[in-house]
Amino acid sequence: MFKIMSAQEAVRLIDDNAVIGVNSFAAISNPENLHDALTTFLREENFRCGLSVAGGSLLKMHALYLQAKFALEQGARLNPSVWLYRFRDYRMQYLKQKISEDFSPEEFLVPGLSLLAQYDEENNTDYMNTLRVYLMEDRNISQAAQKLSMHRSTLMYRLKKIREITGENPDLAEVKVLLAFLMI
Repeated sequence: MFKIMSAQEAVRLIDDNAVIGVNSFAAISNPENLHDALTTFLREENFRCGLSVAGGSLLKMHALYLQAKFALEQGARLNPSVWLYRFRDYRMQYLKQKISEDFSPEEFLVPGLSLLAQYDEENNTDYMNTLRVYLMEDRNISQAAQKLSMHRSTLMYRLKKIREITGENPDLAEVKVLLAFLMI
């Protein structure tokens, strides 16, 4: 069973941020038990918390701290009604922020995607959204069509049109990653 330490035992102040260290996960058979217990504790004490990925080594402590700090900052900004923010839920925002420090998102844009965005604007179409939903549904025609509230054959026609406009195959992993990056 999971036992929450007293605040005096668990908290150390670093850069004006409270850091809670959990010594052992061995007693926790289900990670959701930790999440539930920690969320209850945070809510009762009126704290917010960023949670890094599992570390396992003191050598990774600084990186884990930065993950938790980023999750807390992003989570508090994007979803202030939540008490516990997991870094895994904000990984894409982290990558976008780090990449954007050196490059603008447009510099990563596959040329065909900018053509598609321009086509949408000029023709009052919604092919970028069609492509986004198709890729977010892992290229599953049935699920994407259902999410877009259209018939499968309509979606297949749109995907053919997208290939014609962009000259790109929307099934390529690179297109999916870049589009997800731009949509954050």
